[in-house]
Amino acid sequence: MPFDAAVASARLAPLSEALELNDIKPVPWERLAAHKQFQGQKFPPSFWYRHSGLLRIGLFASFVG
Repeated sequence: MPFDAAVASARLAPLSEALELNDIKPVPWERLAAHKQFQGQKFPPSFWYRHSGLLRIGLFASFVG
């Protein structure tokens, strides 16, 4: 469109400014790591995820054979 450059776009605030404006405190990395470890223990990987290499070999073998 011919007038696209004539209209100034709105300035987007950086994330840090937006967090400060809304009084949001970031979660510390240590707490995130602890949560990740807890969730990994509570919901362990499935059988198929843990044995994905064997699954790939089996699927490939089914097409080759």
